[in-house]
Amino acid sequence: MAAIKITLGFFIFIFLFIKIFVPFAYADGKSFITIINPVRISTYTKDSPQSLKNEYQEIAKRDISATWLLTYDAVMNESLLEVFSPMDDKQEFGIFLEVTESFSNASNVIYNKTNSWHHAKALFLSGYKQEDRKKLIDKVFLEFKNKFGYYPKSIGGWWVDAFSLSYMQEKYGITGVLGLSDQFDLDNYQVWGTPYSIPFYPNKIHAGIPGDVSNKLDIVTFRWAARDPLNGYISPSEQQGSLYSVQDYLGLGLGEDYFERLVDLYAVEKEHNLFGHMTIGLEADYSPDTYEAIFAKRLDIVKKFEGQGVKVTTMAEFSDWYRKEFPKASPPHFIETDDLLGKSKKTMWYQSSFYRIGLVYDYSSKKLLIVDLRPYQNNFQEPFYVSPNKQFNLSINLPYIIDYANDKTSTREINVGNLDSITREENDVTLRFGEGTIVLREDEILSKSISIPENIKEKQFDTSPEGLIFSDFSLNIPFAIKYRLEQYKVPVALLLFVSGLLFIRVIRRKRIMLFYCSIVILLLIASVIAYRANTKHYISQTEVDGLSVLSRLSKGKVLVYDKDCLRCTFETRNKPAAAAGIKNYIEKLSGQDTVEDFSFSIAKTSKDARKILESKDIEYIYLVKYEDYIEHLPYLPQDLGLSKLYENANIEIWQSN
Repeated sequence: MAAIKITLGFFIFIFLFIKIFVPFAYADGKSFITIINPVRISTYTKDSPQSLKNEYQEIAKRDISATWLLTYDAVMNESLLEVFSPMDDKQEFGIFLEVTESFSNASNVIYNKTNSWHHAKALFLSGYKQEDRKKLIDKVFLEFKNKFGYYPKSIGGWWVDAFSLSYMQEKYGITGVLGLSDQFDLDNYQVWGTPYSIPFYPNKIHAGIPGDVSNKLDIVTFRWAARDPLNGYISPSEQQGSLYSVQDYLGLGLGEDYFERLVDLYAVEKEHNLFGHMTIGLEADYSPDTYEAIFAKRLDIVKKFEGQGVKVTTMAEFSDWYRKEFPKASPPHFIETDDLLGKSKKTMWYQSSFYRIGLVYDYSSKKLLIVDLRPYQNNFQEPFYVSPNKQFNLSINLPYIIDYANDKTSTREINVGNLDSITREENDVTLRFGEGTIVLREDEILSKSISIPENIKEKQFDTSPEGLIFSDFSLNIPFAIKYRLEQYKVPVALLLFVSGLLFIRVIRRKRIMLFYCSIVILLLIASVIAYRANTKHYISQTEVDGLSVLSRLSKGKVLVYDKDCLRCTFETRNKPAAAAGIKNYIEKLSGQDTVEDFSFSIAKTSKDARKILESKDIEYIYLVKYEDYIEHLPYLPQDLGLSKLYENANIEIWQSN
């Protein structure tokens, strides 16, 4: 008996010792952190090599892996290469795709120069024609190989379009790309509707849509600045929601404990998902002291998680693991957590290659709010896949059914009672409430409490990637002529009057002229009809989606610009209908009453413009954007009494206040 007591006591002692003194270890080795540091040469960085040295010093102190993504300018900078040369073999090097004037010139590509280097049309590959994107990619990959002796497996950029990704994967064999996590309104870059803060395989024709077996690129998308799943979507303050992230929390007055909670949420494999992953990093163009003051604290937290079993990997290492573990498609992923800021709420996200849904449960009211529901349709083409983005801003806004950020009235609230349990079996997540059950499956949602549109199961957008293609037989006076007529009303009227009198006088004297004039007019009309019949115009998928948003708004008169751009050329096979001055489709496809007008766009003052809106009883303004044809408000929105309701790559909708 004594031996048994001693043995039991020994085991109890060992158990307590492990419980108290040995750190908790995560099981199965499916928890990951990847440190990624973009390296650029910035005008505001006084000593780029020293900043880079200080950043690497913090990495080396802790003996951890990291991936360093270099811009073309950084690859060509000998001082930076001297810093990279002695780095240990745990470090991975890749390319960060930002276009600068020196990079553009070296690639024999005309630089889209603006008044700021970070404007989307200048900075991203998507601002350039497809052939120019290839030149830029080939140049930086060539120079990288010249300096490092190999082609990199990992690349990044705040937005890298699907055409460029396909080209790099096919020609250079890349396996990972860093991109922005969903952000609605930060830095003039909008990436909205993509898988929320988790890795995924991109679709071959849209970098923000998850691909499946038939249409995925064999590249893993890494997410920069993972967002708070509740507060990063619905801001609890006057600050932008996208700031509630692993990257920008300090500006909100939040501390390292908030950072640690975000890391635990995303990086650690939880009961209801198949793995955990988070990207952490800091750009290398901050002042040298930033890395000891801020970066070091984050790395200490990373080391803490590493000690508990979380693997710290490079991009290439995690990409290899992900591609071997999930070779066919990205697995459904479920995120759930009580509010990280302490409110009595729980947020849940279920995401598959078919759809994503965002839910917020209120413990106090026992109500469930659906804040986001959008299908992922695999034939929906990125707006800048063919057309270069000529806008200062980036706007990637995927089609939605429910979206709190775009339209608060689209959300749905349900009385569900107590949240009893959350379970996962294979790809199905079951939420059991006192008042019913919701089953989230890979391609459908089962619930008696709510009606879910069938189109979340539909993998095809109802318009093809080429857009709606049609011929139009309406006769439009070119905007340039209408503008001049408006500017010179009196002399033009006098000229027409005198010309008419002279024409009548000639016709009276020589009736034969009337016959010939009639023939000429008929021939002109026939030529116009033949030209119109053989000229095709198109409306992009993205604009069709924008018109769907317009159709869901309450009824009101919509002002559309009676404008065109006859001299504009486009990379697409057909000319955008709007750029050809064709606007009648807006009313047909949206079901709203439209008013075609050009006087608003050329109003001499903002007061004049407001009077036009009031006199025509305008509720909404619909603006179109394709390549160089970009319709703008004539004055600041606040001066016109307007607020933006919705924007995507091809349209904007404004509402009169």
